[in-house]
Amino acid sequence: MEFEWDEVKKWTLWHYEDLIKRISQVFKYSFVQDNYNFSMKPARVHTAGLLNFGERKHAEYLVKITETLESLEKRGVRNYLYLVEEVETREKCERFVSTTKVPFRELIRCLNHIFRWVLPFTAPVKEFLDKDNEDHILTAKKLREFGIKNNLDLLEQGRTSDGRSKTSAQTGVSESFLLDLVNKADISRIPYIRGKTVKIFCNAGYDNLQKIADANLDTFADDLKGYLQTIGVKFSKSFIEPDGAIAQAKVLPVIVEQ
Repeated sequence: MEFEWDEVKKWTLWHYEDLIKRISQVFKYSFVQDNYNFSMKPARVHTAGLLNFGERKHAEYLVKITETLESLEKRGVRNYLYLVEEVETREKCERFVSTTKVPFRELIRCLNHIFRWVLPFTAPVKEFLDKDNEDHILTAKKLREFGIKNNLDLLEQGRTSDGRSKTSAQTGVSESFLLDLVNKADISRIPYIRGKTVKIFCNAGYDNLQKIADANLDTFADDLKGYLQTIGVKFSKSFIEPDGAIAQAKVLPVIVEQ
């Protein structure tokens, strides 16, 4: 059986150990363990919701990743974390592939899928702040002093009202401002959406994830175009996919208490 270790970086942009490390780092957050550790059947439903929208440009990929998830389920994989732990080293990965007969490339595609499509990407808090605003710069510093450096830290500490109250008392940052940051962090859970796009959504009137999930597609697109025009930017679907954002917002686990 061939293990194309030298090809992993080409397929995923990461060496195998780096990919596993990055997945494991995200799974250290309790809200991720509680809301993203799908068993294989819910994983297929969630994946379909993420990718099956608009002109269905991801249709071929969706078929392949669905088949892999089905294959993993038949071979006793209980959930995503179970899979990651089963293949956390090259040695364990080779043993898993040899035992289950899941093709190596399919396994790597699934791990890459978990990292790139399923789990939220990490983004620094500063992406959600105005870099020219001294108060915002001070806020980022205060949060950093208490270990809140990125969007996942914000969600871990501030996704509940009690959490925001405690964080406010520790940092001196107001609960209302923390909620605003948490909502921006929540929107950044949409796959491939980063701080710049989050700010565009918010400035167009969609300042929390639920508003995006509930949005009418035509109205949403028009609102985005309208805001972008005010700042002299031309709307492009290569930049923002409104149909994808709505579809993906609908299937993301609800984790923020307003």
